[in-house]
Amino acid sequence: MLDFESAIEDHELGITHIIRGKDLIDSEHRQKFIYRYFGWEYPKTLHWGRISVEEFGKFSTSKLRKAIENGHYSGWDDPRIPTLMALKRRGITPEAIRNVMINLSINENDISISLENLFAENRKILDPITDRYFFVQNPVKLIVNGAPEVNVKIPLHPSFRNRGHREFHVEKNEESRVELFISRDDVNRLDKGKEIRLMNLFNVRLKRIGRKIIAEYQRKKNLNVKKIQWVQKYVQGQVIMPEGVVRGYCEESCKNLKIGDVVQFERFGFSRLDRKEDNRKLIFYFAHR
Repeated sequence: MLDFESAIEDHELGITHIIRGKDLIDSEHRQKFIYRYFGWEYPKTLHWGRISVEEFGKFSTSKLRKAIENGHYSGWDDPRIPTLMALKRRGITPEAIRNVMINLSINENDISISLENLFAENRKILDPITDRYFFVQNPVKLIVNGAPEVNVKIPLHPSFRNRGHREFHVEKNEESRVELFISRDDVNRLDKGKEIRLMNLFNVRLKRIGRKIIAEYQRKKNLNVKKIQWVQKYVQGQVIMPEGVVRGYCEESCKNLKIGDVVQFERFGFSRLDRKEDNRKLIFYFAHR
């Protein structure tokens, strides 16, 4: 009855072209019988083969539904699955999806694509339009001796400085030292005695690495060393990724973001703001690096 209904409906709607999976070729034969019976002209038909996602395998909506009902996935927008709802929630643009599908063209061969192809296309679209911010995952306190209080202006986008700036007032604590936060991942790659640059701020030399990091302010600007992001005043943030949840601190100016905004966290990746919890915690969905 489905083939009968589809044939009648297509004719009544004036359908002239049909694009469908090659698994429905048999349905086409049955529908053509109905068209011939009524003397109608059958629409031009194109078929495509099965498309599988390398990182996910064969895409079966019936199996996905069972996995969602069993609680393996949180819903159709779970970031671990390549549904349109999940990709939208992660910040993948419709233009990127459209471009990838057009590049694939229509043919009956079964093909496998990587999500990296989609991410690369999305990156080209997002890179010039997304503002940059600092996010420090798994934060560790960095104490800098001898550093001055400074006002810092960092462009929202390095290539489009007329878009505006983020402004920071880096201040000292009661002990006249500057306290900042840097990522545990960065700390794990640092060596005592080495010099690093805090992005758009100043250089420091590492004196002690432990639960807290102690460093000395370096007056001379040196860009030929490792550069890492930092925060002082912050808002708590979570980034929901396919592999799990990453917690950390977002720079305070992220409070001004709107739900649905896609940003690029420096040295971390593109993320979409999904919701705010009492304006004290920002929940992002990770798109890609």
